[in-house]
Amino acid sequence: MLEDLAIGPIRLRIDFLLIPAGVALATQVPLGVAFFLAILVHELGHAIARRVVTGAPFVLYLQVGGGGSYVRDVTDARRQNLVLVAGPVASLLAALIGHVVVKTAASTELAWWGASLRFAALVWTVFQALPFPTLDVGLMLRRWLMKKTESATLAWRIGWLLGFTAVVLVVTIDFSLIAWALWLTLVAVLLGRAQATYVRHVDAFAAWERRDYKTVLAMVEKAPERTRRDDLLPLVELGLAAALELEDDKRVETLAAKLPSHHPSALGAGEWLLRRGRPYGAKLAEHALEAIDHERVKPHEVDRERYADLTFRFAIHEASEGRHDSALGLLERAVEFGFDDVDRIEAEGSFGALKTRSRYLAVVARLTDGPPP
Repeated sequence: MLEDLAIGPIRLRIDFLLIPAGVALATQVPLGVAFFLAILVHELGHAIARRVVTGAPFVLYLQVGGGGSYVRDVTDARRQNLVLVAGPVASLLAALIGHVVVKTAASTELAWWGASLRFAALVWTVFQALPFPTLDVGLMLRRWLMKKTESATLAWRIGWLLGFTAVVLVVTIDFSLIAWALWLTLVAVLLGRAQATYVRHVDAFAAWERRDYKTVLAMVEKAPERTRRDDLLPLVELGLAAALELEDDKRVETLAAKLPSHHPSALGAGEWLLRRGRPYGAKLAEHALEAIDHERVKPHEVDRERYADLTFRFAIHEASEGRHDSALGLLERAVEFGFDDVDRIEAEGSFGALKTRSRYLAVVARLTDGPPP
């Protein structure tokens, strides 16, 4: 998924433009404009309700998804529901305005515009009222089901089942709506694909709280790679922590490889693997240092303490493999990152062959006596 485009208090998402444009191309331009207005009014309903019930700064998400963006920081269930229901209420009011225009219009053209707005707003109201778990009413239902079932995944699946059932009922009542029903169902499915990893993360975290690390790993490994990076990384990080708890070397290696090389969890995994004599730990350490050397990581993103520990452990690995110059260079670099445990350095048996080297002695002297004036 593309990131939001921020314009002051407005957060624009590309799907907001794609839906009206698609309607305009498939039908008529005025109907596309009507959908633009209907969705805009719907999102304004969410935004105003959030501002009123929470007092938070006004933010308007121009999107086609449910109102979940507006309730991320709202912990009270009643306030969440008020913000979520405000969207369908607003678009229903837009439909009512369109109906009034139709009944009072002085010209056929104006009446046609009113009818277009009425149709678009009604379609969007019904769409967001469907129990699909990505949409407004579906999100309220999903949160209620999560409390009853204690499973985000089960609540998610029930919501989809109810959503598809509702669509079938709508088409059964009026078969002429089948094209719109299929199109909007596809939109809901696409939105669902983007949120699926988050739902998995909720259950994975619950399993982590129960110390059921095997279940955490099973959920992480089933996460689709196509999900947005911001949702996938926390899940991978949780899975890596579970693999470390289980001391599962292979899974630690696999999951650490999915994180950015400078990520604190990847650095910790590299150090852990090096302590266990796993060669892949050296590869993780090498990639982490390359990220700094090639400026792929910004200075403020560098976890210097973790880098220091990892680089020191990498130096031990290189010394044990007989690569003494490399070990000395890494030891010097570990000190540059802030490693200052001189007793640990001198007690390390792998450094035995280095102790007569001037570079090694300089490192020890620097830590013992401090830097020269």
